[in-house]
Amino acid sequence: MKDLLIYAVFRALCAVCHLLGRSGSAGLGCLIGLACSMLDRRRGRIMANIARGFGRARAYGIAKRYYEHLGLILVEYAQLGRIDPGGLEAWIDAAAVGRVRDATASGRGVIIMTGHVGNWELTGYALTRSGVPLNSLYRPVGNEYLDRRLRRLRERIGQRTHGKLGSMRWSLEVLRRCEMLGLLVDQDGGRAGVFAPMFGRLASTLPTAAKLARKTGAAILPTASFRLRDRRQHRLVVGPEVLPADTGDKERDVLLTTHRCNLALEKIISAHPGQWLWSHRRWHTAVRPEDARAWSLAASMEGGRAR
Repeated sequence: MKDLLIYAVFRALCAVCHLLGRSGSAGLGCLIGLACSMLDRRRGRIMANIARGFGRARAYGIAKRYYEHLGLILVEYAQLGRIDPGGLEAWIDAAAVGRVRDATASGRGVIIMTGHVGNWELTGYALTRSGVPLNSLYRPVGNEYLDRRLRRLRERIGQRTHGKLGSMRWSLEVLRRCEMLGLLVDQDGGRAGVFAPMFGRLASTLPTAAKLARKTGAAILPTASFRLRDRRQHRLVVGPEVLPADTGDKERDVLLTTHRCNLALEKIISAHPGQWLWSHRRWHTAVRPEDARAWSLAASMEGGRAR
């Protein structure tokens, strides 16, 4: 019943945003963000996370932009179903998709490495315009009604999704067909992850991108879309390819490549720090002595350090 009620409220928001138009919806999003900043019980953790990455002096300003971003993301999600794929230019400058086409033209698959930064759904919308099939691993949303809607929206633009079961085999097949595979890599990896620095502190990180690149030779491209100053338009950004480590030791190579992925993601977040979901428990999994030793040994070859 609770899920259905939440979904009904969301559908009401969709109707309101349709009546307000994009400019009015942006104003509503800013108001929602302000309300969130005053009511969010996780604010202390969010401020601590931001201070970890950018220092206490900048934390307040970044948090203010972060809450505004949350409100804008919500109203943008409410409008996704009305985006005409033929009129995507009104939402996002997707010129950078040429970088993806160039990578696949060399006969390789492409791992689109991104995170919950900017508007990640618009990132997917923009990438489908590249002419290269986009596939993504999918973690279901807790609300079954919202989950069903989101999956339909992704399928509508031609994106193919796959759940956790059998995901490695499916991902290998995607990359061997020289297609795109989208991976969100910015959440805590639990005990399935390897420990590599994220903003100077060891964090459990899923090594999926590193393992897939090692097996297939696929390019790892850090990718995101950022909201511009007018609050409505976005720009797709594709960073330099993350080059896999090659030390001759498989486990160390996976760890070092994962570290390079984290560094690339840090660079993306640092460009627009208010547009990352700082509420994630990114450093939740405790670092064991053996995890710290593994990184210390790898860091001696990579030149990295972490607290």
